Amino acid sequence: MAETRIKIVSLSSLHRVFPDYCPESNEIKTFSALRNEPFSFQFAYKLESENYQKRPFYLRIESDLPMNAYSVGYVPVTHSEKIQDDLKRGPGLYPDMLIPKLINAPIDVEKDYWSSFWFERGEKNNLMAYDDCWQSLWLNINEDGKKIPAGKFSVNIKFY
Repeated sequence: MAETRIKIVSLSSLHRVFPDYCPESNEIKTFSALRNEPFSFQFAYKLESENYQKRPFYLRIESDLPMNAYSVGYVPVTHSEKIQDDLKRGPGLYPDMLIPKLINAPIDVEKDYWSSFWFERGEKNNLMAYDDCWQSLWLNINEDGKKIPAGKFSVNIKFY
């Protein structure tokens, strides 16, 4: 089986990821927030290989911080004005909906199909990467405003 690679770009929550455009030049690796402040960031992703039209995947998040994950859904827009980075876009699909995603759900393997696919038990929104469009995953840290001590924390996100 050929190796499948997913291109992943970490971005601020201020950037918009469209199916045909990802602001890759704005990728960031380190984030900062005030103590107890809710904080959001996102990952844009796309298959690098053109050998597959789509590939399911799941993720695992390791962190001491309280986190929530959302898959970003697109909505149709018939008219738009100028937006960030001086991009002028017309009608099309715009990122808008945040669809709740389970974090670290147990994995089940379905063997009744012609090929094995991984599914997260209890998840209603499986992640799928495509080779012809960008998508994004939105992550919130401390969404509920819990008290978190000041300091440096790491967030380890693994895509499978």
